[in-house]
Amino acid sequence: IEYKKGPENTAADSLSRLTEQLMTLSVVETDIWERLAQEQQDDQSLRLIRTSVMQNSGSIPLYSIRGNVLYRKNRAVIPPNSGLRQELLHHFHDTLAAGHEE
Repeated sequence: IEYKKGPENTAADSLSRLTEQLMTLSVVETDIWERLAQEQQDDQSLRLIRTSVMQNSGSIPLYSIRGNVLYRKNRAVIPPNSGLRQELLHHFHDTLAAGHEE
């Protein structure tokens, strides 16, 4: 066992959070992937990429389809004008679940 000072011991940080803060981690929006797939389909440029990749998986390098969602370099593609973009940024950067204090 090796001792690490507070800022270096990131694993202990999550264990020291209040129960109320940890409870926010269990909240999951189950339809997020369906919404993302629909928004990708509604975006004209992404629709063309999706169609091409669905017809021939190697047609556009770096892109793939998994679970009806378009990925680029194994990351889900969020349409540029998507309302999901702001929701995801807020969830992962501006909430207690993201490790930020209010």
